Amino acid sequence: LKGLRAFLATGASLVLIVTGIIPAIVAGSNAVLVSLLGVGGILILAMYFVHGVNWSTTAALVGTFLAAVVTMLLGLLFADLAHLTGYGSDDAMMIAANLPNVELRGLMLAGLLIGALGALTDITIVQAAVVRELAHADPDLTGFGLYRRGMNVGLDHIGSLVNTLVLA
Repeated sequence: LKGLRAFLATGASLVLIVTGIIPAIVAGSNAVLVSLLGVGGILILAMYFVHGVNWSTTAALVGTFLAAVVTMLLGLLFADLAHLTGYGSDDAMMIAANLPNVELRGLMLAGLLIGALGALTDITIVQAAVVRELAHADPDLTGFGLYRRGMNVGLDHIGSLVNTLVLA
């Protein structure tokens, strides 16, 4: 059933993107702000629907949203440093010509954020599950011991995920 809920949550996320995020950006709203709000909605919908309302899901949700904010801030910084404008393709030129309200740099960053959301969600939900299971397996672990063991797993997970993302 969890797989079915994940499939349904993915569909609902796509509906939110198509009916909420994209129309707001096309209407001229700030793409960075709209994408962050949309990602927040997607996270709440998807994480709680798939994994249930509990402390580990909430920790993963908060961690994912904070990672999304950091991702967007880094995207803004490096887009400035690299002088990225969003005018990198014929599609961008068509958007600029037909939808003058759309700020292409913001659209590019919104795409970056939404594209990164799956990987961010993957790492945070798995990390929260690992810490939860470690706490259940050894209730005598101190907060520091739990943190240290969770970080050991997390470092391996992030190392592998970076490779996966680069190859994808």
